[in-house]
Amino acid sequence: MYGERQYWEDRYEDGVVGHCQQKGVVSNEWYLQYPALQTILHQHTSKHYQTVVLAQDSSIDTLIDKATLDCLMNCDDWQGQVQRMLGQAARVLKPNGKFICISHSKPEDRIHILTGRAYSWKLVEHVEVQKNTATFYVYIMQKHLARRGRQCGESIPWGSHSKDTAS
Repeated sequence: MYGERQYWEDRYEDGVVGHCQQKGVVSNEWYLQYPALQTILHQHTSKHYQTVVLAQDSSIDTLIDKATLDCLMNCDDWQGQVQRMLGQAARVLKPNGKFICISHSKPEDRIHILTGRAYSWKLVEHVEVQKNTATFYVYIMQKHLARRGRQCGESIPWGSHSKDTAS
């Protein structure tokens, strides 16, 4: 279902994305139902954002991941999958750009993965957001200014980390 192209074409064509139910209108503002999350995202993003599917190196100011990392952590080849995803995120971010990861996993299960030196960014903030029985953890990474030597997103082995189960 989710892996099929037709699912995504139908979803966006019908405009039933996030909280917007008007036919032909697509909204990625699903976070508006979470006031605390809305505050965090508005603080770290531009009002004039757009959805980008493909991006050139150092071309994105802010990149938001909502649970993709959580899903990849459950793959058989989770280390390789996660390294590729985070490497691509680092590659497309501009210097000082922000990667915002929204996860169900607690800091002890995510921070060591997000702060790998291969990604040339630092953790600037992490926040716990709750609504009813749902708890999200928001991790905000900021890419360093360009530097000589290692390219942002270049793979560096992590060593062995165990797969977490909080996803």
